[in-house]
Amino acid sequence: MRYHFLAVALILLLPLPALADDEGKLLVECNVQASVKLNGITIGETGETLIELPEGKVTVTVSATGYEDYEEKVTLEAGRLVKLEVTLKRKEGADVPDKPEPEPDKTKKPEPPDRDKELGKVKQRYTKSQRTRKALICKTCKGRTEVYCKYCKGSGKERVLSGRGGMMTIRCRTCTGKGKWPCKKCKATGRDLGKIKILFWDMLDPEYKERMDITANKDSAIDMGIATSKGKKGFKLTLDSKLLTKKFNVVKELEYRLDDKCEYAAVTWECNIKGESWSEGIVLRRMGKVWYWVPDKSPGDVKETSKQENKGTRKQGKKETGK
Repeated sequence: MRYHFLAVALILLLPLPALADDEGKLLVECNVQASVKLNGITIGETGETLIELPEGKVTVTVSATGYEDYEEKVTLEAGRLVKLEVTLKRKEGADVPDKPEPEPDKTKKPEPPDRDKELGKVKQRYTKSQRTRKALICKTCKGRTEVYCKYCKGSGKERVLSGRGGMMTIRCRTCTGKGKWPCKKCKATGRDLGKIKILFWDMLDPEYKERMDITANKDSAIDMGIATSKGKKGFKLTLDSKLLTKKFNVVKELEYRLDDKCEYAAVTWECNIKGESWSEGIVLRRMGKVWYWVPDKSPGDVKETSKQENKGTRKQGKKETGK
């Protein structure tokens, strides 16, 4: 009987398993089917949510035959799902069959695009292009390409009291007489390089890049974008560099227009700065789910649908302030 009581006591002293919500969870997604190891121990495969994992810092290893192992250290926390997206690289000389791509269903007809939904995307694209355009100036150097010393304001000199009670000019002690130096933020271009990339690379139509012969040359496109924003020779478009530092209002006749196939969209508007008014417009082209800017097309090239079928034209008479 003594041994029986001892066995019961040992069972009662064992720790109770924690609830699933109090333990770590892990989901690993991979380009191939692979095994997942936690601190060297195989716990499952990619694509499935692995639960009841110990908390704390662990080493996750993803491996598959013919591919190089991937290893990453993560921290598992109670009740939190850690998701990893892994792309395994094929080993040199490894004979691994390519994953067959599913054949498209030729019998299924593509659904026509939702014009109202696409118009919403066009409006977002227009808004982003305008905000980016007005933020092209580097905020650090304010477009001067150089950063000025805050104390001497670029002169490299300062006035101090002399020993005789008068004033004398000496070398600025803050900048050691330099006064100004090339802006590192914009690489002395005077432009926000991140905004330049958005407007003159990310938003550009891929076919337009082919016409400009810059499809695989992002650096060249950014250089051309910088030149264009300064009113110099760059892209074949007009961009008044003086307007980059001013906030202007879009007044009346803000119009979004789609063509019959919902492939092209035109946005036109009127600008006003201190009583001076002029008209502007851009053309966007849809590729898949994304709308891209086509600088060498005019809004007049986008033909409006018939009035009976046209649900894709919106006019906005309410004033919008560029921020």
